Amino acid sequence: MNKLLASMLCALFCFCICGSAQALTVTSLYGDKDGFGIGYVPDQSFSSSYPTLSKNDPADVGTITDYWMLGDKTWTQSYDTSGLGTITEAKLEIFTLGQGWHGTSLVYFDDVLVGSLTDGDNSSGAYLETNWARLDVFDLLSFGLSLDGLSSIRIDTYNELGQNEGVSNDTWALDYSLLTISSDSTPVPEPSTIFLLGAGLAGVAFMRRRTKK
Repeated sequence: MNKLLASMLCALFCFCICGSAQALTVTSLYGDKDGFGIGYVPDQSFSSSYPTLSKNDPADVGTITDYWMLGDKTWTQSYDTSGLGTITEAKLEIFTLGQGWHGTSLVYFDDVLVGSLTDGDNSSGAYLETNWARLDVFDLLSFGLSLDGLSSIRIDTYNELGQNEGVSNDTWALDYSLLTISSDSTPVPEPSTIFLLGAGLAGVAFMRRRTKK
């Protein structure tokens, strides 16, 4: 009986402190992922004239998405990491259209350079030749604890004078920016399950005392 009781106590202890690790994920979407309002997909091209983009989704309200704009742009994204444990993955997706006329654009996350966008304009510099929709993904795992719930993203476009020189005349569009943060977390056992296990142990102990009497 002592061995049985000890085994059950051990099982309850392990169940309370252990559990199968489950990934928890937090996302922050800026924009609406509708292909600039006209259904464009990554690497789709256009030429000869600018397509008419459409801000036809409530998610576009108050954003710089789904319309043609000029030069560098900055936006912020908010998210809640309070329920996350150790961050195991963090990435940023950016879907742009037609950027990169004079050179590739740089991407800054919280004022830290994380990479450059794939060229979405012709490399010859000629006006209104072939342009593309480009989807880029950046690894942000190194930011770790600095992912504190509010982050800024800045696109630094290139102009004919060079990066950060004067005002860029590169015309481009942003469909969306998606921040995804994942962590491993050990789930807490359900209270009802713990109660049943505890009741079982109490019953075993009670029967043991009755047997001794």
